[in-house]
Amino acid sequence: MMRTADLLADAGFRAQIDFGPGRHGLSNAFFIDVRDPSGNRLETSMGDYQRDLDAEPIRWEWEDYDEGGRLWWSPEYPARSLETTPVNPSWPL
Repeated sequence: MMRTADLLADAGFRAQIDFGPGRHGLSNAFFIDVRDPSGNRLETSMGDYQRDLDAEPIRWEWEDYDEGGRLWWSPEYPARSLETTPVNPSWPL
């Protein structure tokens, strides 16, 4: 993800990096959010936690997820991360 950020910035697309690079606490995956030319937010991620099918599942309560599951490195995500746009503007929200 760091290399992706470097490539985007070096190619003149620094303003299209919407958020990240970062790490999700829940899955331990690295991510970067970018905006495409139409303004759509795209998240690319890599890595994940190792699954052990013999281990007990880890239960995340909302407060735990909101505190450290969504983001591991950042205190909070930008408000624009909650923006939504319908695929077809004539569809009701």
